[in-house]
Amino acid sequence: TQSTQPRSCVLEFGDHIYDIHATPLPLGDSGRSGRILLSRDITLRVARDEREIHQERLVVLGEVAAVMAHELNNPLASISMFNQLMESQLPEDSELQENVDVIRRNTEACKRVIGELLSYATPSSPEVAMVDMHSVLEDVGRFLRPLMERGRIKLSWDLNAEHPEVRGDEVQLRQIFVNLVVNATQAVEPGGFVELSSFNQNGQLIIGVKDSGSGIPVDQQADIFRAFYTTKAHGEGTGLGLPTARRIAELHGGGIELMESDADGTLFHV
Repeated sequence: TQSTQPRSCVLEFGDHIYDIHATPLPLGDSGRSGRILLSRDITLRVARDEREIHQERLVVLGEVAAVMAHELNNPLASISMFNQLMESQLPEDSELQENVDVIRRNTEACKRVIGELLSYATPSSPEVAMVDMHSVLEDVGRFLRPLMERGRIKLSWDLNAEHPEVRGDEVQLRQIFVNLVVNATQAVEPGGFVELSSFNQNGQLIIGVKDSGSGIPVDQQADIFRAFYTTKAHGEGTGLGLPTARRIAELHGGGIELMESDADGTLFHV
């Protein structure tokens, strides 16, 4: 016998999500039955719900990060201070010099993790003004020049946007590209390159960050924007650089997309 109870399902079709309800009709005089199908596009509702859930998680993460910073920064400061005192009293050829270096590097790593966690979980409100992104990209190049020279990596520009101005917080926008370029340099072998490009498309400013690295494995590409996920060796990355950059971009009404990544390199669009 045919069920007379309404049934429903959620269907994903392309970039849209639909909520579909099917209600059976009673048998007609001919003995044939029918159904009424009602379909609603719930794509925007699902996206809104996901943003709200993500925001709630960030609130909790922000509270945890604040407690961590309060509880850990004081002992870390003490460790760093006593380590500096010990280093100042050791002769340069002391066998303990290596131990002092290890303590310093790990203390700095802990401070960096706490700082990045706070930055990701509790970003400050943007101080909005008109910002020339070409000038911001040039600043990023000057700021990271020592890193590029040390790794023997060439940084180049291909800035073709006729309208490079956006409304936003210059400091936060600069952080996006510092994070992306630092990630790129870590993926590139000596002699490679990182290129910053710009163009206008459909009223938007698109900025590309391309590198000549070996690419991100296909099975890892879906996870790179997930907080604390990192492809770097243990202790070399916190997994917060890309999520922080994406969140800043979204706060400014934009986003970050991985356009391509293979053995010839990786390209991100902001």
